[in-house]
Amino acid sequence: MGQRTPSYAEGVLYKTLWTCNRFLEGMRVTIKNMRWAVVIGFALSSGVAMAAGNIEAGRAKAAMCMSCHGAEGISAVPSYPNLAGQKEAYLVKALNEYKDGQRNNAVMKAMVAPLNAADIENLSAYFSSLKPGK
Repeated sequence: MGQRTPSYAEGVLYKTLWTCNRFLEGMRVTIKNMRWAVVIGFALSSGVAMAAGNIEAGRAKAAMCMSCHGAEGISAVPSYPNLAGQKEAYLVKALNEYKDGQRNNAVMKAMVAPLNAADIENLSAYFSSLKPGK
């Protein structure tokens, strides 16, 4: 017995299904790659969080900050900001900006001058770990 020749409609249906299948397979690969791209992108963009400071080392170093910013990072003086609960990345950025002169404040520049990068990360980790004030 001979093989039946598919009709034109069957051929179009077959090609359509084949094309859809290839498209969906491509989408599956694309979505899988996109998922990895998001994971990798997040990991790279949160480099500060990945290189988090040591909270205990920050607590030990924080005594110099407490006279203005309070024992628990809550300032009693309205013109001094609360540090408790601030985002760690923000604190690292702010302290580095005082250190390199991008932020102009003589008191803060003097306070951060002796700090190294690890001290800044540790202080930032400590103050970000505290409960924010009101």
